[in-house]
Amino acid sequence: MPDLLNISPPLDDAARGPRLFAGEVLLFRQVPEAQALAALADRRLRAAFPEADHPAEAQHALPEGEFLHRLTACLAAWRKDTEVAAGYRRLLAALGCDPAATYVDDFALRLQPSHIGRDHRRAKPLHAHRDSWGSNLMAQVNWWLPVYPLAPGRGLAVFPRYWDESIANDSAAWDWEAYKAARGQARSEGRDPDAAYPTLPKPLVAPAAEEAVELLPEVGDVLVFSAAHLHASVPNETGVTRVSLETRTIWQADLAAGRGAPNLDGRAPRVPYEWFRRLDDGASLTAPQPA
Repeated sequence: MPDLLNISPPLDDAARGPRLFAGEVLLFRQVPEAQALAALADRRLRAAFPEADHPAEAQHALPEGEFLHRLTACLAAWRKDTEVAAGYRRLLAALGCDPAATYVDDFALRLQPSHIGRDHRRAKPLHAHRDSWGSNLMAQVNWWLPVYPLAPGRGLAVFPRYWDESIANDSAAWDWEAYKAARGQARSEGRDPDAAYPTLPKPLVAPAAEEAVELLPEVGDVLVFSAAHLHASVPNETGVTRVSLETRTIWQADLAAGRGAPNLDGRAPRVPYEWFRRLDDGASLTAPQPA
């Protein structure tokens, strides 16, 4: 059963990993670099949705199709923004990550509107999943922070029961190479690549909603948890778009030593090391070499 613990940053890699890999969920409170990154996201969103009084209400200021089109463009631009990358580097370093030994996944901005976009790949709520089902990297750590205030029904759900209990899932049939090939073929045939292959593995039977614990960090807080935690989006029916930031990291020393969370039920056939790049110079993560 995981615990949610308030931590004052920084917490270095060697101290952080054992706690996360034992199932703890850490909450860094009111981190200046997190506040700065949320403020940067707010500026980008206000530029993308000038018609709205507030970006979290932009879904009501535009036709649904136009809103989802701009949402997609905004998320893509965020991943390529050099100012964004610099902000994440400052944040992770402030929280105790060593930039020379930390490998990071994409810097993601996520908008989950209320009621609409339930079938849209970039806007839909994510079903219950372990991130480790797709990556096969048990040393992976997830970082999550809100851009605007959350409220019940607009948070992040975790399922504590499944930290030490397996759940049947289709990860054995989810293949990163097949994912890329299916999307490439869809593009060549003029079909929607987002509909060509499942975004991520899923449970064969969804966990009961009453087993979820909803986490509601404040703006400026950072949630940190193992990729092996079963978690999900809370289906948003609050009337306000949930806006959050996230990324995932691997500490090289954990990977080399084989440290990480237990793998209870992940069966994907590949390890996509190339998802992760070194924080200080962008070098790709590679498989650890035998001693």
